[in-house]
Amino acid sequence: MDITVTDASNVPEKAYLSIRVGETRRQAPLRLNEPLRFPSDNQESCKVDLFTQVGSQQVPLRRFKDQGEQTESVALENPAGGPKIVLSLNFKHTDPRVKQKKSQRQTRHQAALNAKKYLDDFQVQQLLQGMVQQLLTDRPADPLTFMAGYIQERNTSSPNGAVEAPKSEPAVHVQKKENDAVDYSAMPGLGDDEFPGFPHEDCPADMPDLSEHHSVMADVLKANPDIYNNLKEKKTPNGVGLAKCIKTGMDNKGHPMIKTVG
Repeated sequence: MDITVTDASNVPEKAYLSIRVGETRRQAPLRLNEPLRFPSDNQESCKVDLFTQVGSQQVPLRRFKDQGEQTESVALENPAGGPKIVLSLNFKHTDPRVKQKKSQRQTRHQAALNAKKYLDDFQVQQLLQGMVQQLLTDRPADPLTFMAGYIQERNTSSPNGAVEAPKSEPAVHVQKKENDAVDYSAMPGLGDDEFPGFPHEDCPADMPDLSEHHSVMADVLKANPDIYNNLKEKKTPNGVGLAKCIKTGMDNKGHPMIKTVG
């Protein structure tokens, strides 16, 4: 059986129609000529209710999608002017695949913790940091041979042949200033030399492809490329141009899950 509202008068805005036939209830916003279907037509009567919307609020479901469960408190304005109407909602997945995904995320997290512990136990990160730091300071003609020798030197000088970086110094041959602070001035981007990559003085004629960049800067330029075209040749009174301002964002693409300013 189909029940259709063909005409209505004096109906308040955003009214909801509810019709019950036997044990079946259908409810929807009141619209003309849209039938509500019921499985039985053997009833002697039906019940018709008309409701108006008391309040409305959007509830984000990001945590529900990620965790499979979410609890939210929703506050709605009271049309009678009294205290706000407060609803506590609990969202919970019934799909077993969600629990499986959650378990997989926990497994990946534990694997990451185990990997970090391994790197910390053998001080691998300190070793690599010292090696890269020394590599950029010395800039050898054959970087691969330099890195192999650097690691071999640490390997033979450590007890039991374990690869271990020096604990007291960030690197063995890093230049230091008089106050024993590491001198980073010889490293590109940290001293007088600019980091290689996007030019720091003049912008290219055409804006580079930013399709794989993830930053606020990239979003702004992708949404309005005219900003680049209008500012690429302009300079401040001190001679600073657009290239200098956006170089960091151009050189660092970022990550979709970790958006930086750029």
